Amino acid sequence: MECLSGLVGIRGICTPDAPDSIFYINDLPNISVDEIDASINSESNSAISEITNKITLAGDLIAQRIRSHFNPRFKGDSIIQNGVIGFAKNNLEAIATQTGYLIGKQIQIKSNGYLELFISSIGLHLPTSGTTNVFVYDLIQNKLLDTIPVVTIADEISSVSIYKSYKTLGQDLNLFICYAYVPSYKTTLSRNNCTSCTGQVYSNPYARFSNQRLLSASTKIQDNLEGSSEDGITFTYSVNCSFDPFICSSRHLLAESIWWKAGELLVMELLNSKRNNSIVNLYGVEHQAAMEAYSAAANASLVSLLQNMRLPDNECFSCNKRVKLEVSI
Repeated sequence: MECLSGLVGIRGICTPDAPDSIFYINDLPNISVDEIDASINSESNSAISEITNKITLAGDLIAQRIRSHFNPRFKGDSIIQNGVIGFAKNNLEAIATQTGYLIGKQIQIKSNGYLELFISSIGLHLPTSGTTNVFVYDLIQNKLLDTIPVVTIADEISSVSIYKSYKTLGQDLNLFICYAYVPSYKTTLSRNNCTSCTGQVYSNPYARFSNQRLLSASTKIQDNLEGSSEDGITFTYSVNCSFDPFICSSRHLLAESIWWKAGELLVMELLNSKRNNSIVNLYGVEHQAAMEAYSAAANASLVSLLQNMRLPDNECFSCNKRVKLEVSI
């Protein structure tokens, strides 16, 4: 997980990045850059990259165990809302000319801190064949998040699978999915909403959708949206629960567990190395003992943390109780 990077450092390298904690991996006995260099196989580029990879893997494994630990109470695989936005109108009804504008649909989600928007496909309904770019803008940050080329066939609803996740990470989500105006056919927000009013809106308990346009040269923010009733975009979406913010909120507390777990993984590398040298050949018993000790320490550190974690109280969690479970990592 990206938010867990930088918690454990490597002491003594030429240009070290100070970790966001007190933990350096080579402060552990039996672990040094030279020892890891003596153990790595041909698939590894260097001892530094091998150590960095093991620290990253340790963070991923700790995060996986936390997810598994709380899985009975977290709706981790639940789709709490899903559907299609943008339905083609009958008779290939053309939209009015909107030269100089980006036209499309705004998506707003009021976040509880644990929601994410997942878009599985985006389509366009155009009278021409070719490639048209669809843009995804973050209207809170004035930031272009994605550019998605859609290959269209004249008069057909042409879609592309994208499988993009947009996490709220504790913030509200405000996106504009749009394209620079080209001749297009009308799509409505939903099957039964109005089709001629300005500023159409469709909403459900978790998301709000509206047809919008915005001058291409304008700053991509909420205040510059003008409202529209016409565009040619369709997309399939879901609103899901994301466990990552819960893990990231405890980031600083996980450093010790990651430190011990990375030590276990690195000593396992020494123990199982196929290299033929004194470090690998003479210290097998010592490495075995170190691996077991680091594994136990990682387990004890994480269990201590989990015993005192409280789950949030919202629709992504089934209860809000203290959890005291034993976990083996």
